[in-house]
Amino acid sequence: VARGSGLEEGRDGASATAHEAEDGPARGRVWLWLLLPACGTVLLMATTNKITQDVSVVPFLWVVPLGLYLSTFILTFDSPRWYFRRWYTAALLSCWVAVWWVLDKGVEAPISVQLVIYSATLFVTCMICHGELYRLRPAPRRLTAYYLTISAGGAVGGVFVALGAPLIFDSYSEFHWGLWASGVLLVAVCFRDRSVWAVGRWWGPSWVSLSLAVGLLAWGLWIHALRADEGAGPSTRNFYGVLTLFDYDAEDPENHYRLLRHGRITHGLQFTNPDYARLPTTYFGETSGVGLAIRLTRTEAKRVGVVGLGGGTLATHGR
Repeated sequence: VARGSGLEEGRDGASATAHEAEDGPARGRVWLWLLLPACGTVLLMATTNKITQDVSVVPFLWVVPLGLYLSTFILTFDSPRWYFRRWYTAALLSCWVAVWWVLDKGVEAPISVQLVIYSATLFVTCMICHGELYRLRPAPRRLTAYYLTISAGGAVGGVFVALGAPLIFDSYSEFHWGLWASGVLLVAVCFRDRSVWAVGRWWGPSWVSLSLAVGLLAWGLWIHALRADEGAGPSTRNFYGVLTLFDYDAEDPENHYRLLRHGRITHGLQFTNPDYARLPTTYFGETSGVGLAIRLTRTEAKRVGVVGLGGGTLATHGR
């Protein structure tokens, strides 16, 4: 069984040996035991934050990324037949293109499309992280250290997103870093298996293409970050998400306005011009549902109670 598994892995361009020398694992291999699960956990938590706080606040939506993450562990550690490096590498490159597109589109992209792209990217990335982790499993007598290191890696990733990222970033940049780290780790495991990939025509084009793709991903994410910060002023991040104040048309006093965003969702807009400062804006303008309801029932005085977000803007309808 071990020999058959090794041959199958060899055909896929990865290490043909399931277990390495009995005198102990190489230091680089131990680091991969730690970093691969850490990267998977970072992507799990970053994707969950992204889709539940930045895309759509839907109850129990967090179950979807968690289920995908756990399913990759089940599949990759069940049997080598579920993970083929070439196939998932191609899928990962496609996911990177899709993620860059959806990040660039922002709220203009349909919510369903965003959820599918983010979920697919999480699944493919975790399949690679956990599939390569399974390939790096040691001899049976070293499995205790192997599983302890995997657990430590998951903890490191979780601590980084929960405690470190809010202190380091003022946005959900851990998602970008997690994507980039997954590509770097894939390049690392391919480099580690170069003795196998060097046989035949796969080593050259695969190695060059993958390294180039990781570089292009870093460039694309950097460009997106610059565009996202365009016009941004003070920004803060807390347990509930990221709040950013944007300043637009500051050179035009008549049309100058400030906008408050929670992630990519607008939560307030006000003109600085005193003549326009009391205009109802964003989702509660004169032609909105609530605007029409108030305007078309102004035949007599009435008392209106407002509860929740939008209270400040809706107060401008008062007379």
